[in-house]
Amino acid sequence: MRNCRFVIICFFSFIIGCRESPIDTGEKNGVSFEPIVLFYNSLPADYYDDLIIGIDTSLISSNLLTLVVSYSGGCRHHEFRLFGSRSIIKTNPPQASIFLSHNANGDVCRKVSIDTLVYNLCPLKDYVQQNCIADSILLRIYEPRNQEPYLPLIVYNF
Repeated sequence: MRNCRFVIICFFSFIIGCRESPIDTGEKNGVSFEPIVLFYNSLPADYYDDLIIGIDTSLISSNLLTLVVSYSGGCRHHEFRLFGSRSIIKTNPPQASIFLSHNANGDVCRKVSIDTLVYNLCPLKDYVQQNCIADSILLRIYEPRNQEPYLPLIVYNF
């Protein structure tokens, strides 16, 4: 079932773009894609850093970032959000730091769960393009409490 859901999400990611999907709802054909939340200076107060086992797979297609993540739990609902820093690292190509937020809601169960998360990157793309920074950037995705980014860095072409 998870593989089928991943294939469906990948299919929709090929046909959805920024102008076709409003950023405020991030919804297309009944499938909701939460937009990345951009911030200045420090992570917002609603950033949670509950541990995850890791990012298993990542894919960018048509302004959508798909992450398959593993985490411990199973007794409560887990919430994930994606935050992006407006401080772009000036390399060639430029790099953006992205932070995956995980709120386990106090879940102490030990079942390994796997979820497919899809985020609309249009706010980041719009910010980069409005500031004439580049036509593509590298995404440095940080898992909660991890000081090193997920590798390999992901290229996001506009």
